Order: sequence, then C-alpha cells, then structure tokens
Amino acid sequence: MRTTAALDAGRLREKFAAPAGRYLGFIVLVAAVATILFGVTTDARGSLPVTLFAVAFALLTWVVLIRPSAAAHENGVLLTNMLRDVFVPWQIIRACRVSQTLQIVTEQRTYHGLGMTKSARQQRREFRRGRPGADKVPIGPTLFGVGHLISTTSPFRRGAEDDGGAQDAAISRVKQEQEGGSYFEYTEQRISVLAHSALASTTAPTKTAARVSWALLPALALVGAAVCIALAIAL
Repeated sequence: MRTTAALDAGRLREKFAAPAGRYLGFIVLVAAVATILFGVTTDARGSLPVTLFAVAFALLTWVVLIRPSAAAHENGVLLTNMLRDVFVPWQIIRACRVSQTLQIVTEQRTYHGLGMTKSARQQRREFRRGRPGADKVPIGPTLFGVGHLISTTSPFRRGAEDDGGAQDAAISRVKQEQEGGSYFEYTEQRISVLAHSALASTTAPTKTAARVSWALLPALALVGAAVCIALAIAL
C-alpha cells in the first residue's frame, strides 16, 4: 500500500544503501519467526505468551529497523521513515548531508530520513580525515558551475555526468566500500547532482512542494504489537 508521498515521487531511479540496523533487523525478524514457529508446532497453548511477545517483537523490528529507507525517484527524494513517508521534489532541494540522519534541506525546512545514518564512530573518522560534519553539500555554482569538488575529490565523476554504464559501475564499486565515508559522500553528491540537473532541465517534472504522508501499515503494525503485548501479559 503506497502512500501519496510515494506516488508523488514517481519511478524509482536509485535506492541508497541501507543502514547496518536494517540487516540486524532481518536477523531479529528471522529469530522471532523461528520462535513463533517453534511455539506453534510444539506447545501452542503453553507457549502462547512467548509467541505473542515474538509476534510483537517482529512487528516492532519491521517498523523500527527494516522499513526506513532512502531513494532517488524520478521526481525527487523519497524518505521512508518509521511511520511517515517524505517526498522532497528535486526543484526545491538546496543542500543535503548524511549525519545521524539523511538531511534534505529546502528553503523552508530540513527533512530527515532514517534510511541512511552515520554512527558516531564514522563521524569521528570523517572529522579526522578533514571533513567536518557541520557542512552540508550545497546545490549551486560552487559545486556544479566549476565542477571542482566532484572532479577532484570524488571517484564518481563519471556517474555525476551521465546515467550510463560508467555510473552503474561506480555505484557498484562504492557500495562495496566499507572504509571511510565515501559512500556517504557519494550519496550527498548524487542527490546534489540530480537536484541541480532538475533545476537546469526544462523537461523535468515541476513539483514544487514537499509532501509528508502517514503510512497505514506501520501504524497497524504498532497497534498489533501493542495488542500482542497486552494479551501476553494478561495470560
């Protein structure tokens, strides 16, 4: 069930790498499902409280750890958070940065996405590399008019210039990188490039307002988890 924000975002262009917490969430989810199956197949009545707690834990894990994501779509950035989806059109994006959240800055406000996060350790590592975390990657001539930042510090310059095979190869390489903050830098620059391209294009969709939509499924999942916990305590 797609939200109105997801519908406004249009066709998916590129999904950014998930935080480590998502993989932990899948592990927890598998463990919860195994607990549920074990309880149902061995002693369904005696293990009912444990089974209910496992169901609640699985639902909470999906909402908190698995659902959050961030992606570039045809019309803008889609930030899928725990209970809300946020669509930010390319034309209104003024800066972006990955910190404790993925921050998309417009003239009116900053939108936060939980689908990409940077740990305190990674932030310290970038600070030691001389990349203080306070600066956001801007949209404007400093980055694009001269092209200096992308062409001299980024290994993804071909990916910033075209959407062909070179870009796909660069994305593939960077997603395999585990050290430094290069993938975070790539994400910042990739979003900035797409936003700048939309501003410069006369054929790009002209959506000029962000949309925040509440998602029904995760809300129902939280209600279901609460019900399961209440029943497990009552038994």
